Amino acid sequence: MASRVLHLYLVRHGKTTATNPNVIYGRQDVDLSDVGREQISRLARTAQDDFEIIFSSPLHRAAESAELLARGKVPIEIVNDLLENDFGDFSLKDVTQFPEVFQNKYSSSSREFPGGESREMLADRAIWFQRRLQERNLHRVCIVSHQ
Repeated sequence: MASRVLHLYLVRHGKTTATNPNVIYGRQDVDLSDVGREQISRLARTAQDDFEIIFSSPLHRAAESAELLARGKVPIEIVNDLLENDFGDFSLKDVTQFPEVFQNKYSSSSREFPGGESREMLADRAIWFQRRLQERNLHRVCIVSHQ
């Protein structure tokens, strides 16, 4: 049996109502802004292929982006493994207040953010999702998630 090529479209959610680019929002459930809705609507209008399925993070900004992309024509599956990194105690903190800590102390892939997860844990979630995706017989898949 010949294998099918998987066309994978990765989409970051649209611009949110969060206004400070230095704040780590992480898993905080911020909404899409009007600009973000227009960004995703424009992408939906210009998408060349219809997707068989859209997988989305459960956070509102990603799930709403997925709904706008689907245009009511494509099934959406919410997947917890696509959640944003859990920055724990650093959530809602301004990174300019502790750049040396954020850049150096937690740059190791195995070092967990206090009350959160490590980069290694985030990668494990992504790999787990990838393995489950490979088990399905899909050809055109869109994933809506985070940075």
